[in-house]
Amino acid sequence: MNARRVSRELILMVLSQIKLNETKIDIEDILVNSVRTLINDAKDDLETTTSLLIDVKDYIQNYEIDSAENKNRPVRSNNVGVDLPKTDEFNQKIDNMLDVAEKCFKAIEAAEMAVLEEAPLVKDYAKTVIENIIANKKEIDGLIEEYSIGWDISRMVSVDRSILRMSICELLYNTKDVPQKVIIDEAIELAKRYSTEDSSSFINGVLGKVISTKLKK
Repeated sequence: MNARRVSRELILMVLSQIKLNETKIDIEDILVNSVRTLINDAKDDLETTTSLLIDVKDYIQNYEIDSAENKNRPVRSNNVGVDLPKTDEFNQKIDNMLDVAEKCFKAIEAAEMAVLEEAPLVKDYAKTVIENIIANKKEIDGLIEEYSIGWDISRMVSVDRSILRMSICELLYNTKDVPQKVIIDEAIELAKRYSTEDSSSFINGVLGKVISTKLKK
């Protein structure tokens, strides 16, 4: 995970905690609190994963004990392994655990990067983007309103609104060395991870229109 990707995670968290029309916003303090939130979320996700693993283990152990092969064995003998039914159920449980584990890895990596060797890059980029969102809120929100036909920005899913504000800000004010495709791909990935099922295609469409009308030469 590179520094800018971590910055985007933190920017989303900051945007969820502030009102853009506030006159005094301590961005650095909110960034620190956001890193703490990432760490706490990672802990919660790890507890969830542990619980899922215990459920799977209990199921397997009980299924093994209750199988015909082991019920007929001598009392003090060890159980023998048995075939498991309905592999799709286990695949779903494992997929859930892998999803949670991935979130944990990303949260821990982001927190580590934010406070260790990449801290200046992470903090400075996040702070610059947030400041530019605040300074250019009227134009950014105007573009969102214009290209999200049929959507009132005030009634939009908050995560979608934050992702669009951040990405449009990056496209218009913060990107000289980051390809537009990278910004859009990251926005889509964030939408898939944190928002609704239809959000990624919606965000992709709005950002595509911004690029074609405001940035295409």
